[in-house]
Amino acid sequence: MCNATKPLLKDMRQLLTISLILILFSCDTATKTKNTTQTIDCNIALKFINDYVKISEPSTTSINHDDWVMQHGLLTDSFKSRYKFVIDSGWKAEPEVGLDFDPIFDGNSFPKGFEMVNCDNENGYVTVKGVDWPDFVLVLKLIKQDNITLIDGSGIINVPVDKRARK
Repeated sequence: MCNATKPLLKDMRQLLTISLILILFSCDTATKTKNTTQTIDCNIALKFINDYVKISEPSTTSINHDDWVMQHGLLTDSFKSRYKFVIDSGWKAEPEVGLDFDPIFDGNSFPKGFEMVNCDNENGYVTVKGVDWPDFVLVLKLIKQDNITLIDGSGIINVPVDKRARK
């Protein structure tokens, strides 16, 4: 073998080694990303809706629901903006009473607490039912954003009609 081809072979081996390392790392990253985006923490939905029950009870009327929603750290911006739109639209349509139902509960009344019925990890839908009112079923929508499970929907907020609980 001539001396001129030795550096060329060395460069080709380095290029091949680098290529193989990049391929291995990119495959590993794709697998990790896929698994991460599919794993949501359904308990976030249960905690959120039970906390919302607490602030919605008549004894806690000093808490402003709109402020609570807008400041909640586990709600997506999409949830907050849709909630505000629905509430504002209710006041615009009926200036004296507003919406006249709670869009997060999708109803006028609500149970004293909720328990998990189903967690659809693949699509992000969580179904809960009333502890003291088992016929009261509610669907929440969760998403994974920056490796954090966030609430993106509840009741009529960002939950498509075909995914909502049947009343």
